[in-house]
Amino acid sequence: MYAYGLQESINKGFLKKVKLHGYSSTKSEEFVQIAVDDFLNATKEHKPEGMAPKLAFFAATIEEITTELRPAVEKALFKHRIPASRILVNVGDDKLTTNDDIREFNKLDTIASDKQFILLVNKGREGWNCRSLFGVALFREPKSKVFVLQATMRCLRSIGEVQYTGQVYLTNENLELLNDELQQNFRISAEELQGTASDRENVQVRVLKPEKIILKRIMKSYFIKEKKLQDGTTLVPERDDKQKWHDLTEKYFLIHTTQEGLTAASASRNTPSKTEDLTNYGRGYIQ
Repeated sequence: MYAYGLQESINKGFLKKVKLHGYSSTKSEEFVQIAVDDFLNATKEHKPEGMAPKLAFFAATIEEITTELRPAVEKALFKHRIPASRILVNVGDDKLTTNDDIREFNKLDTIASDKQFILLVNKGREGWNCRSLFGVALFREPKSKVFVLQATMRCLRSIGEVQYTGQVYLTNENLELLNDELQQNFRISAEELQGTASDRENVQVRVLKPEKIILKRIMKSYFIKEKKLQDGTTLVPERDDKQKWHDLTEKYFLIHTTQEGLTAASASRNTPSKTEDLTNYGRGYIQ
């Protein structure tokens, strides 16, 4: 990490690759269920160095874990017949995090650990070196903007002999925060820019003479005529027009986007961003 920047470290295989997932209009249970489903599917063949891949959920407060996050994670795991004993909570409160939990947290990166879903509050960010951590999830906007970047970096530690991919699950708001922090913290220096451009060809650029374009101005006149409402008139005609109805209800859709890489530039070199409509995803199990 001292010799290479973040993106170059990923390109050279010193860190995991990263896949960013952004979600709009999510509820707590929907977000957790989608994240757990996708994570289990993405890591079902993984057993690096004999360890199970782990997913960390970062919450803003202890109350959020006890009232929302933990019940949602337990419900999501029940769907896959995974026992709640796979969950580990570390929040710095003796009532929720016992000495046994601390010992389990410290041995997460060992074959002896059977914990796989870690619920954290202000823990496991900068300095947490858990190589078997394969995913992080944040469904609330944190007080600190750099928190999103710190949490994301936790799942990129390399492990095993092949380069795996870390999964990052964020709301669209947190995804925007992550992009801003990446720009501010990992800008390309002038020295790196010169090294990148050293193998490029010099070309001559000539300015063409300006050309005149004739534009026609179109003037329109509008008249208002009162329309009387008649019995049997459809009050919401947009329902019959798919495009108009989509424009009216678009903000209520749950859209899932995936991006291969940390930045839009790296994504364009690999696999383009993908989107899919998950609006009806959780209606079968969300009350």
